[in-house]
Amino acid sequence: MNLDIYIENFAQCLMQSNPAALSRMLASAHWQRQAVPLQGSLLKDFAVDAQSDWPAAALIAVAHGLENHQDYYLLANLVHLDLRTDYFSAQGLSDISPEHSDDIIDCLNVHFQDRQLFFSPTSHPSMMLMSTPQLPLINTHNLSDVEGKDVRHYMPAGEDALHWRMMMNEMQMLLHAHPANLEREQQQKLAINSLWLEGGGRLPSRAMKSNTTLMSNHDMVRGLARLSACEHLELVASFAELEYHDHLVIWMQANPELESLWFEPLLEALRGATVKHLNLYFSIAGNTYHLSLKPLDVWKFWRRVKPLSEYFVEIEHAS
Repeated sequence: MNLDIYIENFAQCLMQSNPAALSRMLASAHWQRQAVPLQGSLLKDFAVDAQSDWPAAALIAVAHGLENHQDYYLLANLVHLDLRTDYFSAQGLSDISPEHSDDIIDCLNVHFQDRQLFFSPTSHPSMMLMSTPQLPLINTHNLSDVEGKDVRHYMPAGEDALHWRMMMNEMQMLLHAHPANLEREQQQKLAINSLWLEGGGRLPSRAMKSNTTLMSNHDMVRGLARLSACEHLELVASFAELEYHDHLVIWMQANPELESLWFEPLLEALRGATVKHLNLYFSIAGNTYHLSLKPLDVWKFWRRVKPLSEYFVEIEHAS
């Protein structure tokens, strides 16, 4: 089996641990740092081109049956802006109810319909799709690369940046007065006080990858599978639950159990040559680290295991 695994938010979950199996694979691997976000690394492999951003939102639209080639899509994340000493940082929210999300979508649609902005739900209440027949000339940053940092350095840039920053301010004012936040305050939850835009683009004209199966719970990957006519499977909890596929591409979120559920059995599978080629892709601080391993590589015992920070130069800044 040939296996490609893309791991989101790697730094936030694993940098405080001492993953022995991963460290052994790092020492044995051929690896490189790519100056593209994780989505870009995956989409490039499927012959999807970058636009102003990597068009993740358009692929999420495909997953939800919204295949309008004329519209431009952006992912709008419902977030909490937190005032630090002298700046605001963005924080994703995982506790938004579907009812509150739907109410906010209705509010935004009523307010912005005259400006041809349309909002629709995704599989996650904290995320919505924003579509428009216009072509926003902006570049954005992924929320996962921005959380905890000074948002002033990551706001939309480009020819239309000022217009879209003003639009985001207007959205913030709507959210500030929304009844959902009164309920959240009573429940001692963080306010939904901003939207974070990312992943803009029109629907790609193509996505190509032969003899490949995609596995993920992420809507972007579901849409990519549909566009490329690849088989799609829901994500399993561990390597032990995988069935054989000639070429399997997995997209997952980092979690504290990756070492025991994935890296340890992957190392054993390489030693036993049941995995013929393993590619690991890690997302750290907006860059992608690509590690390539074949069975013979893991027997290079003379390669010294180093601290993780010597492999991932952004660890101290991302954690």
